[in-house]
Amino acid sequence: MRVFVPELKLELKYQKDLFLNQKTYYDLVLDAERKRSKGLAAQIDILIGKPLPEKVIFENTMFWAVLGVVIGAGATIAIAYSLPRD
Repeated sequence: MRVFVPELKLELKYQKDLFLNQKTYYDLVLDAERKRSKGLAAQIDILIGKPLPEKVIFENTMFWAVLGVVIGAGATIAIAYSLPRD
């Protein structure tokens, strides 16, 4: 059995370099995620501190009733115009 020592040394050096590259990459990703997390936490704190807005129009049942009537009337008129007039 023959063992080529120089090739093994090159492979070990390659693996060490690969490990260092991956470690550097993960350190950069971790730093970026920490910065992002701090920014999101700051935004959440700002949003929590704001008072709740008043009731918007989409939460009103009357709005949906009127919108339903308008859409129904529009659909009826569109169907009436699309039928042949013989």
